[in-house]
Amino acid sequence: ESKSHIAAVKEESSSATSQLSDEVTELRNAKQAAEESVTTLEGQLEAANISNTQLSDQVASLQNTNEDVAKQLRVKEAALEESKSHIAVVREEASSATSLFSEEVTEIRNAKQAADESITTLEGMLEATNILNTELSD
Repeated sequence: ESKSHIAAVKEESSSATSQLSDEVTELRNAKQAAEESVTTLEGQLEAANISNTQLSDQVASLQNTNEDVAKQLRVKEAALEESKSHIAVVREEASSATSLFSEEVTEIRNAKQAADESITTLEGMLEATNILNTELSD
């Protein structure tokens, strides 16, 4: 009986050893797969960090460009406002000048009409004088 008991214990021990050996192999395989996953994830993390750095640089560059464009826009808006103001002044001056010219044209027309009337009167007087001279000469 003790031999059979020893044989049974040996059988159990051998079976347990085989099972443990299989579990160790599975754990080693799992460890290897986990290490490969960690290596892969580390590579992905490094790539993501590089991409993040590049994107951060691009964002900073775009922010600088945006600030430069905003400054240029402010300068152009100020120039536009100044131009609008200048145009308003020029329009006002042109309106005043047009009004003055209109008044001057009216005065010149009136003066021309008076001159035409004077010429007509003088021509009439000249003709009368010529007629009188002709009558006196005869």
